[in-house]
Amino acid sequence: MLAHGGGAGGDNERQAAALAARIEVADRNVAGLDRRLGQIDSAIEEAAKRGRTNAALSAMETQRRVRAGLASERNEAAGPGRSG
Repeated sequence: MLAHGGGAGGDNERQAAALAARIEVADRNVAGLDRRLGQIDSAIEEAAKRGRTNAALSAMETQRRVRAGLASERNEAAGPGRSG
């Protein structure tokens, strides 16, 4: 008989709910970072399609560090085994 209401089962449910909330936040962060990476890639691709090779190369060089940082942030947010 549990006098304090819920016992270990309640603790497990709270932990599971907290973990699910953290996963949801991480998923949203990953989606936002994926969107930003896609925008960088699209801008470079569009410049290359329009025959603006120098602009595309310049954009690639300028965005290389930004993209690397975003990719690293995305992988950290995704967690182990979820780097996509």
